[in-house]
Amino acid sequence: NGNPIWLMRYAEWLITCPTLLYWCGLATRGERGAVADIATGDAMLLAGGALSSILPGWPSYFVFMGSCAAFVYVMTHMWGLFSKAMHPDFTPAPPLPRTALNLMRWEIVISWTCFPLIEYGRRYFGLDYQTGEALNSIIDYAAKVGLAMIMVNCNLEQINSIKVEQMQNAMSGMVKVMRKTNARITELDGMDDDVKGWLLNEYAGDDGEEDSKLSKRSKRNQKSINPDEISTSALFSWDF
Repeated sequence: NGNPIWLMRYAEWLITCPTLLYWCGLATRGERGAVADIATGDAMLLAGGALSSILPGWPSYFVFMGSCAAFVYVMTHMWGLFSKAMHPDFTPAPPLPRTALNLMRWEIVISWTCFPLIEYGRRYFGLDYQTGEALNSIIDYAAKVGLAMIMVNCNLEQINSIKVEQMQNAMSGMVKVMRKTNARITELDGMDDDVKGWLLNEYAGDDGEEDSKLSKRSKRNQKSINPDEISTSALFSWDF
């Protein structure tokens, strides 16, 4: 339509999109062959999109339709990877929780689908060229940043989970040694109330001794660490 063709955009997508799909394969523990097929389909649809921008007349239309068909193939199989990984019986379990996987697949499908729709509207429905370029830039940014935000958030959750687990092991071991040596718990002022309560209850709890040696009060107060409660407490602000 007399508008410039930004081939470098297609070159950039040819690098970033297969990389993102490969990362999706890692997040879903997808089979290498399936991920390679999706990445190949993605490369084909990008090549078709660039070629359809150069060709004149009806050849351009048919190549563009073929590129759209490849896009449907990529999205369908990508969705299948996530659905398979989200199944409760899927083993080995994916490194991300199911909620994160669900967010990822919806973010990819919604944001990536905008590109062929914008291009189709610009070519055949009179969408202004500059408007289309602005929409492409905004959505391209949102698509990549959205995935990055999901990835970073999941990594932070995993780090906190590891911290809680390590703190649980450390504190459980500490309490066990204190009880074995009949040590007294002192200097609790200033400690987080939730953890202070857990520490006192754990100290008075069962450590494998015979039932006859444990008071009813000790059994009643016994409880284990709740990772969710500790995660929301001031656990990570302590100076151990």
